[in-house]
Amino acid sequence: MHQTLLTFLLLTSPGQFLEDLVDDVVDERYKTLAVLPRPIYVDGKDQKQTLGGELGPQADYFGERLSREIAKLADGEFDVVENSKMQEVCRKYSLAQIQRASVRQLIAEQAGDAEVVVIPVVTNSTSPGKKFDLKCILVDLGRKSEEVYGAEELQIGLSDAAYMGESWELRRWSDDGSTLLNVGLEDTGASPKSAIFGTGPRMEQRQYRWIDRTLPHPLAKGSKFPASIDVMVSGKNRPLQSVGQNLYVALEAGEEPVIHVANTGPKDVYALVFVDGVNVMGKKREHPGEVIARDYHRLLKAGSDFTFEGWYTRKSGDTWNVESFKLTDERDSVAAEAGSVDRVGMITCLFYTVGWEGVVPGDRFLQSGGRLGFGAGRVRPVELDASNADAPGLLLSAVTIRYARKSEIDALTTSK
Repeated sequence: MHQTLLTFLLLTSPGQFLEDLVDDVVDERYKTLAVLPRPIYVDGKDQKQTLGGELGPQADYFGERLSREIAKLADGEFDVVENSKMQEVCRKYSLAQIQRASVRQLIAEQAGDAEVVVIPVVTNSTSPGKKFDLKCILVDLGRKSEEVYGAEELQIGLSDAAYMGESWELRRWSDDGSTLLNVGLEDTGASPKSAIFGTGPRMEQRQYRWIDRTLPHPLAKGSKFPASIDVMVSGKNRPLQSVGQNLYVALEAGEEPVIHVANTGPKDVYALVFVDGVNVMGKKREHPGEVIARDYHRLLKAGSDFTFEGWYTRKSGDTWNVESFKLTDERDSVAAEAGSVDRVGMITCLFYTVGWEGVVPGDRFLQSGGRLGFGAGRVRPVELDASNADAPGLLLSAVTIRYARKSEIDALTTSK
């Protein structure tokens, strides 16, 4: 299973600061330590703080793996509260509440009388390479003191950026389907040239820095993008509207849209579709790099299409239940049910090669902000053809369409 780049870097190179933190906890003879289950995310531009922020499901993975790493370094010298317990305890508290000493004390008590709490903080440095700075704050609840450890510089990769809502086409099959071409990566920094088609977290990190930012959105007119993505309501396409570098579609509460995806290219591809950060195939909040099973991608034969009518969950064999998409208050959305509304307002589709044939060998608790979210409506069983094709291969492209009320889009347009 792929690891997200943030957790990959944490685990492969945890840094001296974590060892220093653990050593200090041991020296002070603390018995129980708790880790905040989701890091505080700080936007480097406006310094706005949120729980998890742009990290999406990576925030959950990160908190869990950080707990494990600290427990490993502790080697039995002190106890680390289980991440699942901390998630249960912290779910009802907002960031503003967590930042109060009295609430931190309550969290520690409810988690099993922890004496110290580790608060991870991830800051977006706003650099072109989308770097993040990590630090950990060790809070002594008895002494009411804090010690800062860090910071480590982290970087993200292609799958991370796609999940955050970026859109670009990187690779495309030639017209006859014989050769996979590079169309969106500047290869001036690629050494060797095969790195353009490399895979894995570290290679994705390098490739992210090579994205040609002068290219238009893949769904922009004249882009020759070999796929189409349409949001339809009552059988009619909703037009896309350009706002800055993003494309928006207007939707309203109570509507039941569908997402029509067509492969207009010469080769079969896999489509992986997320709505509000939730994979529509399986109705699960997960990171693209964690989706391995073919069944949770949709195979699109060359020249074929598929209409995603809602949230698909397997019933038995090839029979799935599909719950129609239905626009509702974000508090009642499927994303909220899955644990986070960080990605509400996004429809993201990633396309992958089918296997590796023809691929150039490479170095291998919730308060509403008033937004709409995709909820679930009526349920009915559907038969989906099982795929006997090879597993998903190389990431070809990522496309995000943002959605909002028409009045909200008009306001965005006016402010530009």
